Amino acid sequence: MLKDIQKQKEYLDALAPCLIAILQVATPVQDQLGVQSEMKRLQNRMAPYLPTPLFVLFVQSTAYVEAWNEKMEVSIEGDIDEATSLKDAVEEQDEDSGDSDQEELVGVKRYRRSTIDKLTEARRKILQKHPICASIVVNAKDGSKLKLRFYYLIALHIITVTTELTVESEMQTPSRDVLSLSMLLDHLFPDDDGRTTPNKANYYQLKRLGMDDFEAYVAEIGRPYVWAQRLGGLDFVQSQGTKESFSNAAPSKAKSSSDISCSHMEIVIGAIKERLNARISLQKLLVDLEQGVVPVPKESLKLFPAKIATHLSSWSSLAWEDYQALPQVSRFVNGGLVTDKHFLFSATLERGSGFFFNTLAFLKIRPNLM
Repeated sequence: MLKDIQKQKEYLDALAPCLIAILQVATPVQDQLGVQSEMKRLQNRMAPYLPTPLFVLFVQSTAYVEAWNEKMEVSIEGDIDEATSLKDAVEEQDEDSGDSDQEELVGVKRYRRSTIDKLTEARRKILQKHPICASIVVNAKDGSKLKLRFYYLIALHIITVTTELTVESEMQTPSRDVLSLSMLLDHLFPDDDGRTTPNKANYYQLKRLGMDDFEAYVAEIGRPYVWAQRLGGLDFVQSQGTKESFSNAAPSKAKSSSDISCSHMEIVIGAIKERLNARISLQKLLVDLEQGVVPVPKESLKLFPAKIATHLSSWSSLAWEDYQALPQVSRFVNGGLVTDKHFLFSATLERGSGFFFNTLAFLKIRPNLM
């Protein structure tokens, strides 16, 4: 009996992605017929279960797509049942929280978890994501797709972002660093690398649990870019940066505002598209260089001699540690002109029996346009 139930469960789990794919394919036809697709009905049913900042993000990004006829996909993902259960659990916990501390002081023998178990559970809960997230798919000029999933961390009251990139197979080469998901959207705006939390109260929440290094958890929870907070209508600078806010214990939960989201939506989406298209163009250029091909625009051909005696024999990316070890670049490293915030490459040019080795460095925040 249990085997039959497990078999049916596995069948249903495998069937769900197929049904979603069918609905996605049918959507254009249904739209042309003026019929609301089942997918849209499902999105509308899930929307009320989104936490407020993600609801604001979903509504504003959907409005942006409709207003500008933008080729961008906005959707909601997650489990409604899990979200409902979580809401009930939080409400029950809030009701009981007033007496819980006092009950632990009473000298009555009762079963309770060890201190270590409680600490582990507390650390898990403080990084817990809401079970429903919003997602945006940005399309590049060459057909590549960047999917951004926006999560809301319940205890920390911040939005985090994870990314998923689909590109042409020919670009899966050693120079893929420029399309690395860990840095693709870093410094989209000045001083915003997604490695620190924009909510200052989080430092004290985490420190209390011995979790001082926030960056150590970024791979697990996603990156809390400042621009992601703006898309969700959150502005921790305004909520925590005034004398009045500090006199009121600097609340850790900023109020989500549709006005903040609306005023930043076009700027942020535009910046993401520019960065994505620029990095893809750069990646294609690096693929050519790695294959020994130096692409030259037609309008620039007249600047080159008819017969070229020097050719590019190798091109490869360099790790920061390897770059530092090169004696010829010590003055750049010591002077702070080149840091680990640069993309680093080495190139070897050959002419006859001679060769010329050189290094190149440019900031990871560039190029934004190409």
